[in-house]
Amino acid sequence: VKNETVVSFSLASSVVSNYLFSLFFLFFFLEKLFFYSENSETKFRVFF
Repeated sequence: VKNETVVSFSLASSVVSNYLFSLFFLFFFLEKLFFYSENSETKFRVFF
């Protein structure tokens, strides 16, 4: 039982760290997008 708890805890912590990393990456991408949003040509280049 103790070993299963350790495995599930490490799995949960890896899921949480992946979620935080993707959240940080999304925030970074949105910040870049808003920084370049003055130039509509650059904005469309980011999207497509």
